[in-house]
Parts: sequence; C-alpha cells; structure tokens
Amino acid sequence: MIFYTIRCITCKQDYKIMEGSKLYKEYKENPSEQRMCQECVEQIERDAKKQFFG
Repeated sequence: MIFYTIRCITCKQDYKIMEGSKLYKEYKENPSEQRMCQECVEQIERDAKKQFFG
C-alpha cells in the first residue's frame, strides 16, 4: 500500500496518509499545502463548538 508521511502544522507530529483516502487525493493535487492531522482537526472543532454553545 502506498502512503505519504506528512508533518502536522499544529502539533508537529508526523502522520501517514494512505492511498485511497480523501487526504491522499488532496495531497496528490497540491503537495506543497500544509495540513493538520485528524486529531488536531477534531480538537479545533470541539473547541469551536464549546465556544459557540457555551
């Protein structure tokens, strides 16, 4: 299986994107764009919901 290892711009951890995923397709279209890992995306969404409803 083909994958790329990318560094998250938020937490600076390396993560893999696997062939066939949405992130893999986006990376192939624009490899120079910086990306966030799924955990950071979910954390930002949770914080935004807390501020909106709280």
